[in-house]
Amino acid sequence: MQELEKILEEIENTFKENIENIEDENGVHHFVIDSFTATFLAKEIIRKHMNDGWIPVEERIPEVPDDMEDEYCPEFNVTIKGASRATTLKYSPDGAWFDDSGQVYVVIA
Repeated sequence: MQELEKILEEIENTFKENIENIEDENGVHHFVIDSFTATFLAKEIIRKHMNDGWIPVEERIPEVPDDMEDEYCPEFNVTIKGASRATTLKYSPDGAWFDDSGQVYVVIA
């Protein structure tokens, strides 16, 4: 629910930034945003917040004991930068994500 509140607040603020003040022939001001722009902006904000249940690494990372050897590091399904599918990588106490061959990757979620 907290994430939904963030999305709604961002939509509201974005709409305020993109609203037009139009004065009609009677001097009455109307604050409007066209439906195409409103729909586009709302969709972009929602897509930005969608993560299909993945936890961004900026939000939380796994807890691993400091003295754990690389060969015993736990494996996690992750999303790496530039990839279109999830993969399994190990996570070490020093914060590195790596595969069985020792190749290090940038994990985003």
